[in-house]
Amino acid sequence: LDALLSFPYAQPDSNTFAGMIRACVNLLPDTDERDVRVIDIFRLAYQTPNTAVKSSVIPERLQVPAGGGCVDANVLRQLRYAIPTNEYIRVREEYEEHRRKNSK
Repeated sequence: LDALLSFPYAQPDSNTFAGMIRACVNLLPDTDERDVRVIDIFRLAYQTPNTAVKSSVIPERLQVPAGGGCVDANVLRQLRYAIPTNEYIRVREEYEEHRRKNSK
């Protein structure tokens, strides 16, 4: 993932991070360590600037919100599936706080 983030010819987007979370769920045993890895990937997703252009074809509710980095509805769905409810609520609140601070 670090190599992808530093590669000048390709930039990660919401699909990259949704796929990484999905891979963790499918390839790692269901442990606290997996939860920590998934949360780290999610944090990286919302801290990574979104370089995608807004699309008029995709409904606005599915697009990345302002200040949301590379997090869209699909990333949130994968996160919800990947970690326990109490962790999801905590991490989602962190994300919303980050998004509010950076939506300017």
